[in-house]
Amino acid sequence: MGMGGTQRSSKFVKYLPLYSWDPIVLTVKDVKYYAQDPSLLKEIENRKIIRTESWDPLRLWVRFQAIFKKIYMQKIFIQKITACMNY
Repeated sequence: MGMGGTQRSSKFVKYLPLYSWDPIVLTVKDVKYYAQDPSLLKEIENRKIIRTESWDPLRLWVRFQAIFKKIYMQKIFIQKITACMNY
């Protein structure tokens, strides 16, 4: 992501080592998000970054879409098989 809160955190991680701090970043795994700024990640690529799962609404929405699509495709497949068996 690349909005205000992300920039603030990444700058802390970038500059804290100048003051003898060794920050570790704890964040969520990548999410498809409309605001992306890969340059922020490049600034802190030499820092330890731990990525975890989250209950982020956008992540849940993407997962639910995949599940519903799978269920819908199975339903369509069953309908087509049933229609073929009736001929």
